[in-house]
Amino acid sequence: MQRAIWIITFFIILGGAYYWFVIHEADVLEVKTLTARVELHSDSINVVNEAERKLELRYIGHGKHLQTIQDRFNKHYDNYIAKMDSINGVFEEVKYNIKLTNEKIDQEIRGVKNDISDFTDTFDSYKRTNQRQMRDLQNDVRTLKDDISAIQETLTSLANPEKK
Repeated sequence: MQRAIWIITFFIILGGAYYWFVIHEADVLEVKTLTARVELHSDSINVVNEAERKLELRYIGHGKHLQTIQDRFNKHYDNYIAKMDSINGVFEEVKYNIKLTNEKIDQEIRGVKNDISDFTDTFDSYKRTNQRQMRDLQNDVRTLKDDISAIQETLTSLANPEKK
């Protein structure tokens, strides 16, 4: 039995030595490979993290730049709206002044038309009166001519009584 214990112990020691020198070495090599991969992966992660940090800083810079541009745009837009309101006010005032001027011109034109109508009526009345006076004068001239002719005939007949 002691021999069996020595044989079993020998095989256990032999199995331990085999494990220590063969399997354990393979595990050590695999751990070293895994460690190298982890370090490589860690370096990749560090590179990616650095690139990500740089990209994030870049985005922050772009964001600030965009914010500045947006603020400038809003300021220009507010100035534009204020100027457009001012211009609209001026246009409304000009429109109102044009409307008043048109009304005044229309009123003046109506006044001129009325004056022309009154002048035409007055001229027509004057023309009728003048024509009437001319007819009266012509009638008076005819009457005077007739009277002169009658007087001449009377004088001629008085001066030459024998012709009758």
